[in-house]
Amino acid sequence: MRRDKLEIRDREIIEELLREGEYLVLSLNDPGAAPYAVPLNYAYEDGRIYLHSGLKGRKAELLRADPRVRFVVVPRARIATGPTPCKHTAHFHSLCGCGTARLLEGDSEKRRGLSVLSRRFAPDQEPGFPDKIVGKTMVIEIEVTEITGKRNPPPDEKE
Repeated sequence: MRRDKLEIRDREIIEELLREGEYLVLSLNDPGAAPYAVPLNYAYEDGRIYLHSGLKGRKAELLRADPRVRFVVVPRARIATGPTPCKHTAHFHSLCGCGTARLLEGDSEKRRGLSVLSRRFAPDQEPGFPDKIVGKTMVIEIEVTEITGKRNPPPDEKE
């Protein structure tokens, strides 16, 4: 990282930011074409990121062909304007990482991954996943193998 003083090195803070974020941009390898990136909601638990998707489409094809992925999460961001454009700045916390995606197999594994997502986005609801929905849903588990964080918090926010 070019600006070391902005790097987040504390693993607990990185994990807190992963749990806080709601969206990530997932980048996939598309041989012979440009890299493919798509924004998705996600949930993080125990060193793994969980996503869901349809069984068909470009994302599904690329994940089946190559499980190596990269991702970006920006759980906090805002622009702070100054008196001139050169005095504007961005206050943010961001994460960049990579990992290995695994398509969860079988209803039990899929329900486990969907439950992680459900707890994240609807913690007050009892998770229930009809067989028909589970059968036509791709559930992706990414084992995070590398992650870096960067931050430029506003002056009033203590780190």
